[in-house]
Amino acid sequence: SEYTSLDAEMAFIDSWQDIMDVCETIVRNMLSLLKGKFTEELKTLSAALPEPGTKIPRLKMREAQQIIFERTGRDNRKEQDLTP
Repeated sequence: SEYTSLDAEMAFIDSWQDIMDVCETIVRNMLSLLKGKFTEELKTLSAALPEPGTKIPRLKMREAQQIIFERTGRDNRKEQDLTP
């Protein structure tokens, strides 16, 4: 099996939004590369790539936990992290 990873370092970060901007750019570039160079492979696998809108939605963890609570009734709103 193969493993591919991406390690990044950033300096002079003003907020978590800066990190999210970089992550969004990376995801958009990866999807664009896959769509452009691997169309045959995607077709063979019957794989469909997501089409992100003009801005990928961003949620704070507490917002995500609130949505989970509203949709499932499972209350994780006081947890430190999201559970699977």
